[in-house]
Amino acid sequence: MSKSIKTILWVIVGLLIATPSALASLTNMQIAVSIRFPFMIAAGISILSLGIAILYLTTRTVAHKKLRRYLLQAGASAVGIIFFIMLHNFLTPFFNEEPVTFIMGIFVCPITFIIGTVQAFRLQVAPAT
Repeated sequence: MSKSIKTILWVIVGLLIATPSALASLTNMQIAVSIRFPFMIAAGISILSLGIAILYLTTRTVAHKKLRRYLLQAGASAVGIIFFIMLHNFLTPFFNEEPVTFIMGIFVCPITFIIGTVQAFRLQVAPAT
């Protein structure tokens, strides 16, 4: 795994940890009302573009089959987090409550991102034969 892919994975992990905690800390502040929405948009665009970068770099540079599988899983789930959250926000006005995309964006995609990232780093430490 190249150094750029490792860096991108760690940045996504940091964003996925820092974004909810930053939004929670901005909830009670008066000035935070005008900051929260642009912050969410910037974090979403960052995670989406970094996920696309992982997908692109993995398809171009990684030759090991298992490592490629886990990196593609991590990249696709990073893209899926933002995709399903946005899809939920677009579908909610048309359907009263649409839980499938919410569950995919909040629970399933982050878990698959963690699994793909941990397995990719594990293959770097102890390569599978």
